[in-house]
Amino acid sequence: MNNKLSIIITVYNLEKYIDKTLDSIISQMTEAYNLEILVINDGSTDNSADKIELYTKKYAYIKLINKINGGVCSARNLGIKKATGNYILFLDGDDIIANHFLENFFFKRLNIDLMIGSRIIKNKNTTQEIILTDNIYTVNQFLSDMLKQRINFWNIGGYLISREIILENNLEFNENLESAEDLEFFINVIKCVEQVKTTSNLFFYYLNLREDSISLTFSEKKINDQIIVCKDNINYLDTLELDNSFFVDKYIHIVNEAKNIRDLSRIQKIINDNKIVPRKIGIKRKIHLYLIYFLGVKNYLYLKRMKKEK
Repeated sequence: MNNKLSIIITVYNLEKYIDKTLDSIISQMTEAYNLEILVINDGSTDNSADKIELYTKKYAYIKLINKINGGVCSARNLGIKKATGNYILFLDGDDIIANHFLENFFFKRLNIDLMIGSRIIKNKNTTQEIILTDNIYTVNQFLSDMLKQRINFWNIGGYLISREIILENNLEFNENLESAEDLEFFINVIKCVEQVKTTSNLFFYYLNLREDSISLTFSEKKINDQIIVCKDNINYLDTLELDNSFFVDKYIHIVNEAKNIRDLSRIQKIINDNKIVPRKIGIKRKIHLYLIYFLGVKNYLYLKRMKKEK
């Protein structure tokens, strides 16, 4: 049976960017490809919906689904419910699909539930290429390899997943999360598959350039979400007896991002409720965790600031 691909694109006030996202897919499309593009408009207040509507009139495989604003997780979950393909790719409305992505997908007979692709991440001042090898791993092998290389392997847009796996295991994005929802979802997916395929083929460009991008801003709620998801993943990796230093470093980094939060007592409570006791970590990480837990977040951040000013 020929594969059908559902690309689920979530949009909220992205009128300046959605054209490039859709054009990057349309430019690769041929009649031979069995594709649907589901654009979930999450209550945009700009002209995003009008722009997308023009595409739906021109291309039958593009569908616009409007909903009341409820966040990116609710938008992706709606996309899952509406999708009909046997594989799903999630995108944000300002991502760009790589050249030849569709060709690489449709000319391969996929018989695996999860495939991770290479990607390019563009920030304001840096560009990072994450090029994977062509390989098939067990879950433990995959996680071990990615953690050793310190790769953010869970980026939305960076993987293809079997819709059957999602439906059979009732997988969905956690609508209570404002941040780290992509990591939590990916780890839940990983727990449901036996093998992971990686490919050197480029999947997409992740453009982290917008001033209003939620990934560039921190709030008490986002710090809370990231700490909880990070702690859960550290505990999960401990059960697999894998090196969790990558996520311990992320945990410490999240604490450091609290420096711009006005009420640190609330951050302290979040930390107190989500302490981690990693199985194996180096002395430097132990010192950081000791300072955070026993001096408190406020004093820890003060020491960090004093050290930086010296």
